[in-house]
Amino acid sequence: MHRTLEEADRPIRSRLHRERREEAIQALITRLRAESDVEEHFDVLGEVRLDLPAGDSPTVTHPQLDPTQRPSQGGPSGAIPAPPTKAGGAR
Repeated sequence: MHRTLEEADRPIRSRLHRERREEAIQALITRLRAESDVEEHFDVLGEVRLDLPAGDSPTVTHPQLDPTQRPSQGGPSGAIPAPPTKAGGAR
């Protein structure tokens, strides 16, 4: 595709902005997890039940909750990949 600099400027800037924002979000998540004293037990997460208003769906409101969708590394869907498992089953 051939574009002038003027035509390519906005898409390039938008992409760079998105990439920098995603990197900053992931760095913040990594820092907060390192600073926190929280144990995540994903093995018991299946026992959690949500009481939603009639007609609402968690996979529509929050697509990252759909277990059939497995994003590779987070990204635009908003899903955050789980950190590697530590000894003892805590994450």
